[in-house]
Amino acid sequence: MLMKRDERQLADDMKSRDNPDHTTREQFFPPTQYNSNGTIGIEPTAGSTLPQPAVGNDFHPPKRILAKVIAPPDSCLPTITLNITESLTSWGRGPEATVRYSNPNEIRIPKYAFKILLFKPGFYSNPRFSRGDAQIWSEQDQDMGFFISTKASSGIWVNDIPLPSHDHQNPNSKSKFWGQLRHGDVITVSRHDRKSEYAKLRFECYWGKSKEPRAERDVFWLVQDGHFLNELEDVCLAQEKEILADIHRREAEERKIMKLEKEKERLACQDPSRQPFDFHSFIGSHTT
Repeated sequence: MLMKRDERQLADDMKSRDNPDHTTREQFFPPTQYNSNGTIGIEPTAGSTLPQPAVGNDFHPPKRILAKVIAPPDSCLPTITLNITESLTSWGRGPEATVRYSNPNEIRIPKYAFKILLFKPGFYSNPRFSRGDAQIWSEQDQDMGFFISTKASSGIWVNDIPLPSHDHQNPNSKSKFWGQLRHGDVITVSRHDRKSEYAKLRFECYWGKSKEPRAERDVFWLVQDGHFLNELEDVCLAQEKEILADIHRREAEERKIMKLEKEKERLACQDPSRQPFDFHSFIGSHTT
C-alpha cells in the first residue's frame, strides 16, 4: 500500500495545494476501444480537466462481422479478404466504392465490382433502424438476406451464372439487376483468356437467411418482383450515400489533422527556442 503509484492528474495536485481540505478521487486509465478503422484509442476520462481536440476523437466499438468475401486458392488474386460489417458494401478499385481495393491500377478488379446489401422489405423504413447506433443487429432480424448487383462494365458471374451490369458509367445509379447470395457462392468479378486468370471470391455468411448453403438444385437467379426490386434499389442508394458521406467526413478530418501537424512542425523549425506549440489554441483559431 505504501508503494502504490500516485495516479493523480496535475490539475488535481494543484487543487490540493490551493485547497488542503480538497480530496481528489483516484483516477484510473479508461478502457481501450477500437475505432471505426480498427485502430486502438483511449476513451477520455469523464472528469478530465484537459481540453480534447474535436477532430479525430469519434471512437466506436468494432462492428459485427456479418459476412466475408474471401479469394479461393484458384483465384488469380488469392490474397483478397473483405469483412462485411455494413448494411451496404460496394467494392472495387473506383473512388466511389465504400471499400476500395488497395491497388487502383489492378485491371483484373473492376472499378465497381459489386454491391452487397443486407435487406428485407420494410426494415430500413422502421424508425428503430439507425446507422448511428453502430448497427447492433437483433436476432429477430435473422430473416434478412444478402443481395448482390454489379456496376462492372462486363458484368460478373455468381456460380458461373451471369449477373449483368446496368449503367456502369454511373456507379451511384440504380443497378436494375439483383440476385440473392447464399453461403458458399463463388463470385467471379473478371474473366480472362485462361481460367487460371479468373478473379474469384467466395461468399461466407454468418447472419440471416443467406448463411444457409444452396440446396442441390437451388441456382442463383435474378429478382423479378418489381415492388421488391424497387424498394431494394431505393434502400441501396440511400445507404450508399450515407456511408460515403461518413467516409468523406472522416477523410476530411484526417486531412485537417495532418495539416495541423505539418503547421506544428513548420513553426518548430522556424524558431526552435519558441514556446511549445499550443495545439488546442491553434485548432480554435482555424475553426470556421
